[in-house]
Amino acid sequence: FLLQEELDTLKPNELGKIPIIMYHVIGESEGEWERTRDNFRGDLQRFYDLGYSLIPLIDYLTGDISAPAGRAPLVLTFDDATSGQFSMIESNGEWIPDPNSAVGMMLEFSESHPEFGHAATFFIDFPAPFGDPDRVEENLTFLVEHGMEIGNHTYNHQNLSSASEDLVTREVGSLANKVREICGYETLSFALPYGGYPNDKAGLASGEWEGHEYTNL
Repeated sequence: FLLQEELDTLKPNELGKIPIIMYHVIGESEGEWERTRDNFRGDLQRFYDLGYSLIPLIDYLTGDISAPAGRAPLVLTFDDATSGQFSMIESNGEWIPDPNSAVGMMLEFSESHPEFGHAATFFIDFPAPFGDPDRVEENLTFLVEHGMEIGNHTYNHQNLSSASEDLVTREVGSLANKVREICGYETLSFALPYGGYPNDKAGLASGEWEGHEYTNL
């Protein structure tokens, strides 16, 4: 806990808004859905220079928000589980994050800027998250073990704007079940592919598929 004189000096604004920055492709060119690797590295430096520190999305959703003294919270999310976001390469007999992937860049940046951190949420879909069907378990486990989150983006990246309640439940529940089966992780956040809200929103926040319940905060 901070002493009153420390609070008076830092003047934290606990009612301030928290930015949530969404990325899709991290790659070679710049566009509406793509960020170049150099610009992504620049983003991390800019966020740091502006006084932000990364927090997990789950902390925002539960209201359990904490940031180093004098810094402000920021959430990063990644949709679609593309290879530029995260991939592993073999180096000296070990598998390590590709330093040119978003995960590799965040881990490297947080080593020299530990107060910034490397929290992020990856909204994945199947059948091959991050374009690597051979290392799905290893990749998802790596993210969880390094303090990053897996979010639900439907099993087939399904546009739910005209989906039936059964399709919504199947798409959301299948993804939740698959991730749980692979690495024992409970997905607790959900991002709509294409931003497509179904007319019947039952099954988005919670439901049951093939005997297993799921919840999206």
